Amino acid sequence: YTDADGNYHPAETVKTTTDDRGNPVKEHTTYNQDGSKTVSFTTLGFASWGKQASFSGNTYDEVSQAKDGVTFTYTKNAGSCYANTNAIRFYKANTLKFDAPAGYQITSIVWTGSGFKGDVTTDVPTCTSSTSGLSWTGDATSVTFTRPADATSYETLSAVTVTLVKK
Repeated sequence: YTDADGNYHPAETVKTTTDDRGNPVKEHTTYNQDGSKTVSFTTLGFASWGKQASFSGNTYDEVSQAKDGVTFTYTKNAGSCYANTNAIRFYKANTLKFDAPAGYQITSIVWTGSGFKGDVTTDVPTCTSSTSGLSWTGDATSVTFTRPADATSYETLSAVTVTLVKK
């Protein structure tokens, strides 16, 4: 909205819903003046994936969640799919895929976490993967992050923010 002094303040919505097991799930979306919107997955703990307890090992080959039309899928290709109370572990050969809602393009994805290794790639340019962080910028309807098959440890990912623009 624009205040009395002509200053723009982004509109925000925070909606709390429940998953199929009754766990609370927050959807946080910011609508920006330039027409973009920012969708925040504020915790990547097991409850955000619709699970009642931490999971690891061969429990799941794939889990997904959606917020404000953005679908986020975590797939085990060789390593383990893992989530504790607050975060997921991104193991070797696993993928993290984002799909934009109809009518939108993804322009930015920024991760919060720790233990970054600087070895993540994406299927669409441009990925910035270093020991201090992980992000992606570009223009795509879908983006997939991949850890190398020979990775020796994991990255801990606790939250992610996705920015979208209308096509």
